[in-house]
Amino acid sequence: MRPQIVSDARKHYDGLIRAIEAEGLSVMPVISTLMDNREACEKFFVQGDRGQGSGAGRLNTTGNGRLTRQRVRMPRVSQVVSLTGFSFVGGPAMNDSEAAADFLAELNIPYRSLVSLDTQTIESWRESFSGLNPVQTGMQVAIPEIDGATEPLIFGGIPERGVEPMPLEDRCRLIARRLKRWNRLQAAPRDQLKIALVLYCFPPNKGNIGTAADLDVLASLVDLLARLKQDGYRVDVPTALMNCGLSCSMAIRRAVARLQMSPIE
Repeated sequence: MRPQIVSDARKHYDGLIRAIEAEGLSVMPVISTLMDNREACEKFFVQGDRGQGSGAGRLNTTGNGRLTRQRVRMPRVSQVVSLTGFSFVGGPAMNDSEAAADFLAELNIPYRSLVSLDTQTIESWRESFSGLNPVQTGMQVAIPEIDGATEPLIFGGIPERGVEPMPLEDRCRLIARRLKRWNRLQAAPRDQLKIALVLYCFPPNKGNIGTAADLDVLASLVDLLARLKQDGYRVDVPTALMNCGLSCSMAIRRAVARLQMSPIE
């Protein structure tokens, strides 16, 4: 938050930044107005199509000849990490999640929201059976999640005998490693990535894998695998399964059922 920066109570921010840099990632620290983070993101995190920041775009004409500005957002960063909690648009005063979702969807990069222990001490959090208190949970986990934020991990807070926030170094290193792995998922060639697909199965061992009311899960799975292959992932989809319809789905389900009933050696 800006008051902590101005009053030089930013050791928890510095500790996290140093941990991220130690993983080989570059960090662009930015102070936002808190009420609306879009302006700061536009100014510092977005590269316009003419090498400008906020406001860059192309002038086009509509069907009736009126001039319009088509904004072209090219992010300069691979992910946005908030250290303040609250709403992306509205801050502590309100929540405009629709505006936040629209902006973040157009930006099309991950939005993370980390947690600083501002309304409880580090010791009280560690000793608490429930962890974060309701105020912390509301303003730094629930509200950011409405905007689409992920990774609500604690990175620092005020010690019981302290007067300013301190970094939790082990958690800063954990967060830095996670951000690095997330960055790799964005940058690595798709054929080098591994994806796990989890299918519903209940009750177990009754041939119920991939069952759902009015949904052909297994046929959809085949279509999904084919789409992943189209998009560059390394997937082997047997030709016999392509475009085989209901009979294909029933054959897969029978094969899975037999596999479930077989003894594991």
